[in-house]
Amino acid sequence: MARTAWLATLGSALISGNLKIRACKNTHLRLRRGCVSGPGRLMVGCQWASGFHRPTHFVIQPGGRCVLDGAFSIFEAGIVWVNSGAMLSLGDGYINSGANISVFKSLSIGDGSVIGENVSIRDADNHSLQDRPDGAQPIVIGKHVWIGMNATILKGVHIGDGAVIGAGAVVTRDVPAGWLAVGVPAKPIRPVTWS
Repeated sequence: MARTAWLATLGSALISGNLKIRACKNTHLRLRRGCVSGPGRLMVGCQWASGFHRPTHFVIQPGGRCVLDGAFSIFEAGIVWVNSGAMLSLGDGYINSGANISVFKSLSIGDGSVIGENVSIRDADNHSLQDRPDGAQPIVIGKHVWIGMNATILKGVHIGDGAVIGAGAVVTRDVPAGWLAVGVPAKPIRPVTWS
């Protein structure tokens, strides 16, 4: 997308003078009526060295918000969708290739957190089953959290600082700070020792 066309799609999102957003090749941004704020920087659609650019989508619907508190990167082939009335808050860190993230209420990702390839994060079911509400519930991912590839993080979950989520885990309940959680559904199995 040409630079002028890219800036045109941002529209009112470029309100903060300190805001820095960079869209890499083959990235589709739709932020026209969304609110982007904070002192941080965001790079969307970047690739690893010697990789290739697959399409990346970053959408903030009218009334949605994104708060940038640090330098954050979203790698190629991901879809990040912030719906009307929802808020995405990002510290320092990155989301690897192929992520699928839908925010209907609130998602907060703390400083130093790393999210692996093909991770899905969704704070709502968008349908109801008998005796089970469909409403959105906030997701909080603490500081220095590592989420392994192909993991799924579902609504209402709080992942504590320093926790590790194993590859392929499905997180449906809170994970204590400093613990490794694995399995379907994910369960904390032991404390994590960071070197």
